Amino acid sequence: MVEERSREKNRLEKVLEGGNIKLTSILKNVTGVSARSLIKGAIKGNITEETIDSMLFGTASGKKEELLKAMDGFLSKLQTILAEIGVDRIDSQRLPT
Repeated sequence: MVEERSREKNRLEKVLEGGNIKLTSILKNVTGVSARSLIKGAIKGNITEETIDSMLFGTASGKKEELLKAMDGFLSKLQTILAEIGVDRIDSQRLPT
């Protein structure tokens, strides 16, 4: 199960990079709270200087400018669907805490 979750994370990273979204160059964990919020924002297409503040938590809050640059990409319709599927699959594989 852990291996499958890792594969899903890698697939999600590749989809984002295909849309020129370089999230992992700034944030280490693509499934962290801020990263997930930013990915959902990218899927909806609403990441702006005005909206990004509400998407950042913890140490990511201090990286606003870098994250705005890293998120300056575009997801095609197919990439959007693949990103949604990736997020859903990762969510379904969450390990109990």
